[in-house]
Amino acid sequence: MAMTTAERMSFDEFCRLTGEQKADLIDGAVYRTPLDTTDANEILGWLMSVMLDFVERFDVGRLFGCRVVCKLDKFNAPEPDLLFVRKKHRKRILLDRIDGPPNVAVEVVTDETRELDYGIKRKQYEKFGIDEYWIIDEPRRSATFLRLGRDGKYGEVAIRDGIFRSTALPGFWLRMSWLWREARPLTMQASAELAWSMKRTQRGKDGTK
Repeated sequence: MAMTTAERMSFDEFCRLTGEQKADLIDGAVYRTPLDTTDANEILGWLMSVMLDFVERFDVGRLFGCRVVCKLDKFNAPEPDLLFVRKKHRKRILLDRIDGPPNVAVEVVTDETRELDYGIKRKQYEKFGIDEYWIIDEPRRSATFLRLGRDGKYGEVAIRDGIFRSTALPGFWLRMSWLWREARPLTMQASAELAWSMKRTQRGKDGTK
């Protein structure tokens, strides 16, 4: 999966080399990503639709899909499957890249990307301070949600009552059952439930009913 070179590859060289294929630059090594499975792509499309509706409806930041690169330093530039940048960090969003870490990175795992997503990318995302890293493992029907602690290390977020609640994307949550096809609601149904929950929370903060 890693394409080795005699010397570490820089960000500019990486962009010239991999313009037509999804890849990640990690410590100067290029990791090319294989084609999606249909199940992984379906989960990714559903999750992007739900997250995008939430992000736009409540104007909390910007959401991007794969093929948007995050320049973390000269030798590190991943392309997460999904990434979210909070509104207060909007200056990181440039025309050709995200200049710095996003607040949320999402990877949908396949058998071919498992080692990369669970190991190599976890270390990279932790090192450069990505607040939350969501790993959706379709073949194993599991999801792992990691959050940076005060020590700068990832800890796994506890799932309570079958629901993951994000702090890096405030107000957003996911029922674990939604990730799998047999229990997955239509995007409009999930979006409506999230919007109702967020509006109720906002009314509570305003002291209104």
